[in-house]
Amino acid sequence: VAFNIRRTPSFLKGRSSVALEDPGLPFKFKELFAKESTEVLIKCYRCVYERECDQFTGKLYISNNFLCFVEGKKKMLKLVARLDSIESFDASSSFIDMGVHGDRHKFSDFPGSGSAVAFLS
Repeated sequence: VAFNIRRTPSFLKGRSSVALEDPGLPFKFKELFAKESTEVLIKCYRCVYERECDQFTGKLYISNNFLCFVEGKKKMLKLVARLDSIESFDASSSFIDMGVHGDRHKFSDFPGSGSAVAFLS
């Protein structure tokens, strides 16, 4: 399934009240990505970011304005994209592939039932 996006992706609308499993996650998110105190963390997923032939296991944070990924071990790899800069995305049962400023970003191996589809619900 492919989508073109011009505003906040529809799959993220209405998520401002989602409860996070770890109450410390909002602080970790703001610390990792130096986000303003007004930025609200909506959801966090463990997943794999695939870039060319490399795979990085980490966490994907979604806030009211940003999608951010950080590699889990050394936290050397960080990816930050404004939600309104996501131009398109492809979704399957096993991955999410997003277009941001002409670059492709693929996330896979979402845990739990529905795998990558859970990301969209």
